[in-house]
Amino acid sequence: MSGGSCELGITTENSEWSSFDDVVFEWVSGGGPGELVIEEATGFCSVDGSVDSNHPGYNGRGFANTDNAAGNGVEWRVQVPAGGSYELEWRYANASDNNRPGNLLINGLSVATVDFPSTGAWETWAVATATIFLDAGENTIRLEAISGEGLGNIDSLSVTGDSPQAIDCGNNSGDCGEGNPDSQFSCSGDPAVCLLGGGVGNYRVTMEFDAGYNGELEVFAESRRRMFTSPQQSTSASRCADFLVDVRDPEGQPWQDQSDRGTSGLNLRIAQGAPALSRLTFSPISSPTTLFIAGDSTVADQRPQLYAQPDARYSGWGQFIPAYFGSAIEVSNYSDSGEGTQAFRTDGGGLWNQINSRLKSGDWVMIQLGHNDKTTSASLYRSRITNMVTAIRNKGANPILITPMIRNTGDPLSGQHVWGDLNIRNELIGVANAQNVPLIDLMELTSEWAGSIGRSAAQTYFVGSDRTHSNEMGAELFSQMIVDEIRRQNIGIIGYLRNP
Repeated sequence: MSGGSCELGITTENSEWSSFDDVVFEWVSGGGPGELVIEEATGFCSVDGSVDSNHPGYNGRGFANTDNAAGNGVEWRVQVPAGGSYELEWRYANASDNNRPGNLLINGLSVATVDFPSTGAWETWAVATATIFLDAGENTIRLEAISGEGLGNIDSLSVTGDSPQAIDCGNNSGDCGEGNPDSQFSCSGDPAVCLLGGGVGNYRVTMEFDAGYNGELEVFAESRRRMFTSPQQSTSASRCADFLVDVRDPEGQPWQDQSDRGTSGLNLRIAQGAPALSRLTFSPISSPTTLFIAGDSTVADQRPQLYAQPDARYSGWGQFIPAYFGSAIEVSNYSDSGEGTQAFRTDGGGLWNQINSRLKSGDWVMIQLGHNDKTTSASLYRSRITNMVTAIRNKGANPILITPMIRNTGDPLSGQHVWGDLNIRNELIGVANAQNVPLIDLMELTSEWAGSIGRSAAQTYFVGSDRTHSNEMGAELFSQMIVDEIRRQNIGIIGYLRNP
C-alpha cells in the first residue's frame, strides 16, 4: 500500500453481521509506515485526574479526564526504530465554549501547542493533530493543559510513522542495556551488597539476571527500600530489573536518622538471586516524575535492621511500595517517625518544605497522616490536609489521601484513630469529597482484614507485641492493599504500576 486506493473485503461465516467501531491498518514489516492507537492499556502511563466513562462515544474502557488546572495532563510512552517525523492524533471531546490548548512535551521538552477547540458536547468527538520528531528508542509523550480549564476529555492517542510500538510504562522494555559485563563485581557476597558511589540525586538502575536461574529475585536499595521482586519462574529466561532510586542524605527517615545517616552514595542489596546477576548498569538522571509520600513511622523508610529476622524488623508500607512501580516514576518517601500534620503544614512545616522544594508538575503525593495528631483539633487537621491538597495542585501535581492503617487493638473501625473531636477517617473522607481527591481507605481495609483473620493472627504482621508498627510481612501486605485500590479505582497513577 505505497499509494493509491485499497479495497478491503470482510467475509463472515454466516449471514449475521456485527458492528465495527473502527478498523486500523498497520504495517507489520520493518521500515514502513504504521499507525499505533493507544487507549487505556499498554503505552498509556497516567492522567492527572481519572479515567472516566460517563459520556458515550469513547473507544476502549473510558477516556482520560484531567482535573481542571493548568499543568495537569496525560502521559504516554512509545518506542520507534529510528528517529524521524511522526504524526500524533488525539481523539477528544470538549463541551466548553473555549479552546482548551495543551502544551506538548516530548521527553520533557516543550515542542508544540496543540489546540482542542469546542466540540459542542461531551458526547461529540473530534481529532487534533501535531507533527513532531521522535528519537530512536523510547519516547515519553506528555500533553499538559495550558489554561485553568484543563484539557478536553482525551479518548486516545494515535502515532503514525515508522513502526511505532507502545511501551508498558510500569515495566522495563526487556532491554537490559549494554553496560559493562564486569560491572557485577561492584557487588559482593550473597545476599550481595553493591556500593556504587555517587552523590545525592536520582539514578536509573538496570540489572540482568541469567536465564539459568529461575528462582525468586528481590532487590533493595538505600535504607531497605524494596525496589524489585520477581517470583520463581516455571521456564528459564533472562530477567531484567529496571528502577529509579532516590539517593538522599540521610538515606532513610529525614529527621529521625540524623545520627545514623546510612551509607553514602547509591547502594543496593540483592537479597535473592545474587549469584545470577550478569550485568548491572546505573546512571544519574534529572527531574524524573516522582511519587512523594508524606506520613509517619508506619509509612517511613525504617533502618535496615539486618541483624534481626524479617518478622522483627520495623518496616513502613512506603518502604515496600516502590517495588510495585516501574522505571517511569521514582518513589521519594519523606515519612518520619512521630510526625503528623504539624511537620507537613504548608506554612512552614519542615518536612513539607523538603517535599515542596522538589515538587513539580506531573508528580504525585500520597498523604497518610493521623497516628500522631492526638492533640490536633478537627478543624486544624482539616485545614492542614486541605492546604496540602491545594498546594500540591497549585504545582500541577496530584494528591492521593490515605486513611491510616488500624492499630491492632481489637477496637472497631468506628473507634480507630479518634482523638477528642478529631475522627481521622471521617475528616479525610470529608476532605476527599469536598476537594474531589482520590481516597484510599486503608483504615477500613485493614480493619476488615484483621476482623477476618482474628486479632491474634493479625499480630504476626506487626513487630512483637507492638500493635502499631508492621514488620516486613505487614509492610508488604499494606502496600499491596494500596496498590490494589489504585487499580480498582483507576486512580491516574495506575499507568506507572508494574504488571501484576
